[in-house]
Amino acid sequence: MQGKIIELVENGVDFSVWRSNSSLSKAAAGQVHFIFFCPPIDSKAVGLRQEAFAAVVAQTDAVLEIIGDGDLRGELEAQTARLGIDSSVVFSGWLSQDQCAIKLQQADALVRPSLREGGGAVVMDAMTVGLPVIATN
Repeated sequence: MQGKIIELVENGVDFSVWRSNSSLSKAAAGQVHFIFFCPPIDSKAVGLRQEAFAAVVAQTDAVLEIIGDGDLRGELEAQTARLGIDSSVVFSGWLSQDQCAIKLQQADALVRPSLREGGGAVVMDAMTVGLPVIATN
């Protein structure tokens, strides 16, 4: 048999979407803008991230933007309120890939506290735009 060979990349970065753009403005001076994007699901340890972020907010002027929707969103919003950090956490919901790329370019660091990670595409996207990544081992 003969056929056409197609090479598939398991995990890659689309450089037409994920690129550095120094013309986009960052957060206000002194404020650190952390970003997390993924559907809030158990394996992404989002509840642990909220608890860790409460300690950050107690010591600095920081904001955490959560991009993505999922079954845990309501629970996370309630946890954020219980921790008293609701004024420092923004739930942006689902955004397109282009909108996510802009958000990454405007942030100071990506936070990725996953307990399990299938491929880490979001981490590669962040590094492509020059964004530092804070992730679990």
